[in-house]
Amino acid sequence: MRLKRARRSAIAAAAMAVIMMVPTSATAATTSLSGTVNCTGTRTVYNTVRTMAEPSRTDLFLTKAAGGARSGYSMYIGVYIVANGNYHRAYFASANRYGTLQSGNNYVVNTRFRMTAQMAQASRGTCSNSWGGTLTF
Repeated sequence: MRLKRARRSAIAAAAMAVIMMVPTSATAATTSLSGTVNCTGTRTVYNTVRTMAEPSRTDLFLTKAAGGARSGYSMYIGVYIVANGNYHRAYFASANRYGTLQSGNNYVVNTRFRMTAQMAQASRGTCSNSWGGTLTF
């Protein structure tokens, strides 16, 4: 009887050790974004500072693109890393598209960043300068 209990305890301890060694994935944060850009096509850097929850990848689903009928609705949206001044960005040909703003193992959890955005071309004529999307970081 004691031998069976000891064996069960040993099996339970081994199972716990295996469970504790299995890596768990970090949960990325998600937020809705919106902003305005310059109709001249110059880059806008936004003031809000965020911290990366999943530093290996930062993605955006663009739901509304800035632009104009004559110049198009393509944009560059990216991240500005506060600590080193690096920019990472993705090109969006139009709204309702996914883009990866930065990927790789270049940063760690809690890396601070600010969003950047710009129209791919300067507006020719009337400009709708607002954009929006969902950021996963």
